[in-house]
Amino acid sequence: MHAAPEHKVALILSGDDREGAREVRAPDLQKLCRKNPNHAEARSVSRSSGLGLLRCAVCGTRLVKKFGLINAWHFAAVPGQAPCDHESETVEHREAKLALFEALRRVLHEGWSVLLEERLPDANRRPDVLAVHASGLRVAFEVQYADLPEEEWRARREDYEAAGVRDYWLLGHLRQEKERDALADLLATEEGQRVAYVGRWEDATPDEAGVRVEEPLFLDPDGPGLLPPGAAARGRHHDPVRWAGYSLDAFSLSEEGVLTTPANALRERLERKRLEEERRRARREEAARKAREIDAESRERRRKWAAEKKAEERRAWLSSPERARALSLLGKRRLAALEEEGGLDRNIYAPPGRWKTELFLACVHGRKSGTVFDWFGAAGGVLRRYRHSNLESWAWKALWAFLDGLEREGLVEFHEPDVRGKRRYWRTTSEETLARRRRDLAQRQQEEERRLERARQEADEMSVLEAKWEKNRLRRLERERWEAERLRAWSLPEDDPYREAGMDRAERALSWLSSSERGEILKLLGEGKMVLLEREHPDDRAILTHPGEWKSVVFLLFVRGKAGQTFAGSDVASEVGEHYPEAPEGSTAPATSDRAVRSFLLALCRAGLLRDVGSGRYEVTS
Repeated sequence: MHAAPEHKVALILSGDDREGAREVRAPDLQKLCRKNPNHAEARSVSRSSGLGLLRCAVCGTRLVKKFGLINAWHFAAVPGQAPCDHESETVEHREAKLALFEALRRVLHEGWSVLLEERLPDANRRPDVLAVHASGLRVAFEVQYADLPEEEWRARREDYEAAGVRDYWLLGHLRQEKERDALADLLATEEGQRVAYVGRWEDATPDEAGVRVEEPLFLDPDGPGLLPPGAAARGRHHDPVRWAGYSLDAFSLSEEGVLTTPANALRERLERKRLEEERRRARREEAARKAREIDAESRERRRKWAAEKKAEERRAWLSSPERARALSLLGKRRLAALEEEGGLDRNIYAPPGRWKTELFLACVHGRKSGTVFDWFGAAGGVLRRYRHSNLESWAWKALWAFLDGLEREGLVEFHEPDVRGKRRYWRTTSEETLARRRRDLAQRQQEEERRLERARQEADEMSVLEAKWEKNRLRRLERERWEAERLRAWSLPEDDPYREAGMDRAERALSWLSSSERGEILKLLGEGKMVLLEREHPDDRAILTHPGEWKSVVFLLFVRGKAGQTFAGSDVASEVGEHYPEAPEGSTAPATSDRAVRSFLLALCRAGLLRDVGSGRYEVTS
C-alpha cells in the first residue's frame, strides 16, 4: 500500500467561500509550533481539518492534516479521492504561482480573464497561469523552479506556438544563486523572453515582503548601452549591471499579449541618462578641444613671434660693429665658442654671442693672470641690459653655466667669497695655477701612457689564452652537436631509411673533426676560410659526412689558386657524388647532394669568392 502523497500548502475555507480562504504552509506552521501538536495554532488547523475545511490550493481536493512528532508536518488528500497532480509541487513554486495568479487578476482588466492551471487541449499543456483576452488571444505564464533541459523547454514552446498561445517564463527565485543557469541563458537570448526571478526572498526588507520579482539588466557587449530583453547573443552577455525589483502588480499586458515590466522603464531611464551623459561629455570634449586649439594657436603665435624676434636680434648682432670688434680681438674660434647656444641660454632673450662676448671682454680677455673681478656686478649688468625669463633664477643659471665653462677651460678660478659667503669674487687664472696645471697634465699623460702600455701587454697575454680557450670551447660544442645529431638519427623509426644513414653521417663527422687531414687543411686555408667551409646548411644533410670534409676538398680542387678560371657546377656535383655517399631515397633528408652543392656554391658567391656567369658555370674571383 502506497503512502498518501504530501501537500505542503493548504487552504482553510471560510464556510463554502473559497475567496476568503486562508493559506497555511505546513513547514512554517511546524516551525511556529516547534512540532508541538498541542500548540494553539496547530489545534486551530486540526479543528478545520476535522470539519473538512482544508483544501488543495490548486485543484480544491479535500485534505487532512498530518502533524506528527517524527515526520515533517504536511497535508494529505482524503483517501478515496481522485489523485491530485500537484502533490510533488514545492512550496516555493506553489506560492509564486498563486501570487502571480492573484496579481494578474488584480491588474488585468478590460476583456482579460485569468485562469489557474487551465489545461489547453490543443497544446496538450497546462500552464501555471493562463490569461485569456476577449479577442481570443491566450497568454501562458510558467514559473520554473526545477531544472529543465533545453530540448524539453523548446518542445513546450513549440506546443504553445502551434496552439497559438504566447508564453512567458519566470524563474524561481532559488535559481538566482546558481553560478551558471542554462535556462537563464536561454531566456536572455530568446526574442520575446526575459530573465526574471519570482519568489519570496528571506532577506527581503519589510517594504519588499511577499512574492516579488527581481529582473537583471545586461550591458551590450557590442555597444555602450543596455540590452533589451531577449537581445543577448548566447553566452556573450555579461554579469548584470543593475537589478530591477518590483511587485507582481507591476506586470502589464497589452491587447497584443506583450508583457512589459518596470525593468523596461528602468532601462529606458538609464539609456536616457547614459545618452545625456554622452552628450554632456561630447560637449565638454568639444569645448576642451576648442580651448586646446585656441591655446595651441596662441602658443604658436607666441613661438613664431619669439623666433622672428630672435632671428632679427641675431641678424642685428651678426652685422653689428661690436661683433666685428670682438672678432678682431678674439678670433673666429673663440668667438664661435662664445656664440654657441647652450640649453640654459634661452632664458636670456638676446643672442648668446652678444652677452657672452661682453662678459668675456669685461672679465677675462686682456687681463693679467690673477686679476680679480666682481662676478655678481658683471652678471647683474647683463640682466639689467637684456630681457630675460620672469624666473630670474633661470637666467642666473645660464650665467653660472657660462662661468663654469670658463672655469673648466682653465681661464678663471674662484678667489674668495663676499661677506655673506657667496662665491662673488673670481680672478683670471694665476701663473702658479697655470704651472701647476701644466705639471698635473704632464703627470697624468705619463700615467695614462704607462697604464695603456700595461693594458696592452695584459690584453696580448689574455688574447692568446682566450683564443686557445675559445678554440677548445668551439671544438667541444661541435663534437656535442654531432653526438646529438647521432642520437636524433637513432631515435627515428626503424623503417626510416635515414636512420642508419644519419648515424653513419654523424660517425664520419666525428672522425673528420679529429682527423689529421683536417689539421693540415686548417693550416693551409686558415681559420677564417675553415669557418666558412664547415658552416652547415640544412641541405648538407643529403651528403653523409661533415660539411667541412667535402666542402674543403671542393674548395681546394676548384677555387683555391684558380682566380679568373671558370668551372661547371655539375663537375663539382659529380666529384662530390663520386667520393661521398648520399642519403637514401625516401628518407627524411631535406634535399639531394646536387642541391647541397648548389647551396654551397651560392654561399661562396655571397662571400665574394665566386661569380655566377650563367648556364650553371662559376668564375673564381679571388
